[in-house]
Amino acid sequence: MIKKLFLFLLFLLFVFCLAGLLLVIFLPRERISGWAAAMIESGLPGYECTIDDIRYVHPLKIRLYRISLVNDFQDISIPLDSLLLSFQAAFPVEQIGVSGVAFGGSVEALVTLNNLGNTGKIDIENFQISHMRFADAEMIGRGIDRKLNGRVSFSGRASFRPGHLDSIRLTGGTRIRDFETTLRQTVFARSELAFDEVTADVSFSSGVLQLSEGWAVGTHLNAAFAGTVQTAALWRNRSLYFDGSVILQPELLAQNPQLSEAVELYFERTNTKTIPFEISGTLREPKVRFSDLPD
Repeated sequence: MIKKLFLFLLFLLFVFCLAGLLLVIFLPRERISGWAAAMIESGLPGYECTIDDIRYVHPLKIRLYRISLVNDFQDISIPLDSLLLSFQAAFPVEQIGVSGVAFGGSVEALVTLNNLGNTGKIDIENFQISHMRFADAEMIGRGIDRKLNGRVSFSGRASFRPGHLDSIRLTGGTRIRDFETTLRQTVFARSELAFDEVTADVSFSSGVLQLSEGWAVGTHLNAAFAGTVQTAALWRNRSLYFDGSVILQPELLAQNPQLSEAVELYFERTNTKTIPFEISGTLREPKVRFSDLPD
């Protein structure tokens, strides 16, 4: 009995694999990619999806090529060079391995489908983003209207209910290497800000991105920070608030003797070696304020 049941399950698995293979081989791939794009759009309200090509990869994998997700209202454009979906040898499918290439970097995750009815949700575990380039994400530079460079990585987890993007929850940690951006206002006589590395704990819920335990290390200054970004509005209107403290590095002070003298007087007066700061406003028009900065 057990042997017959095992053989039946093997045959059933073979049938599903063969059916998937026949679909990909014999049906026009435009029809399959169109169907897949429509399925993605149904789970992401407000987004338009296009998929250039789709192919079966043995065993139990499907690769999608040149995928585009666009939300014109929020000025969001996400192009993926490729996306590989790896399925379990089980029915119904409950877990899907995901790996893809986008913005010059890579993304990997294990997606678990939990009771996808009215109360169901999707869990994203082992969520890894590696070395994505800000410069390749044109929507960000266009949204904030200034230069932004760096390679961002993330490790964490997320969850959401299909069709309800306001239900997204995300936690993890991020690391940005070779961060550079131009400034709307000069800070310590500099019009650009650069850090070798930026790290922070990240959480996202109810449209609010929160960063904590932030630390930035650079040639000219180091900084500790924490804050929030409201993501519900358009890029240009997304408000932010950060506070923290900076430590000026010897190289920066050596380039500006007047600043060095003023900072030394400030340190003597306050008996500290850091300068507190606040950043408020919007992503496009942030305002930096040093409340105790000497004249």
